[in-house]
Amino acid sequence: MSVYKPKGSPYYHYDFQRRGRRYCGSTECTDRREAQRIERAERERAKAAEATEATRPPFRERDVTRAAQAAMAAGLTVRRVEITPDGKIVLVTDAHGGEPTHA
Repeated sequence: MSVYKPKGSPYYHYDFQRRGRRYCGSTECTDRREAQRIERAERERAKAAEATEATRPPFRERDVTRAAQAAMAAGLTVRRVEITPDGKIVLVTDAHGGEPTHA
């Protein structure tokens, strides 16, 4: 556990790294065991935040817009835009009998 009491402070602080990212702050606790409990909670929060970040698409809305505009500029009629679970942008057009066209 990385709980410590800085010199001159009545409160314990936590300081740890997870996947190259540093997390630190005050626990606002004067009891070491309570401070360790808060540090564990902060580690869990960091872990949950990473899971949330991992589920974000690797692109922005403007990327979807550009893909649709490019398809329309090529003379295709975009009927629907889908985002696959693995993060691919799929444009469903009238080309090829309505088969998905991957952007």
